[in-house]
Amino acid sequence: MTYGYEMINGNVVINQREAGIVRQIFRNYISGMSFTMSARKAGITLSHSSVKRILLKKCYVGDDFYPAIIDRETFLTAYDRIKANTCSRSARRKEPVIYTEFEMDEPTKSFDDPFEQAEYIYSLIGVK
Repeated sequence: MTYGYEMINGNVVINQREAGIVRQIFRNYISGMSFTMSARKAGITLSHSSVKRILLKKCYVGDDFYPAIIDRETFLTAYDRIKANTCSRSARRKEPVIYTEFEMDEPTKSFDDPFEQAEYIYSLIGVK
């Protein structure tokens, strides 16, 4: 079950304790905290990616299956901050990404030893 909810008699209902933590994570992140710090200050320890997944779950706004835990404006504010941070990090990249093309001659030999076969195949790869 998604964090902040529980199933009771076949219905999804809000787990008030967890929902309070979800709301606090959103508030913390919107106020400028990092993903992990947002969770820590809300009273739980989660990885960076786990907090990001919480902040990107649209179900917290509510739908046909899940009752709303946060309002749409809060969700969109957090979403916009995530996207802005993602863009600014990629803009700060110091070295350009260099793409290189390779070519490979057709193999003409086969070896029983997989290590010899791999070494042979790698020897056929060259830069275009």
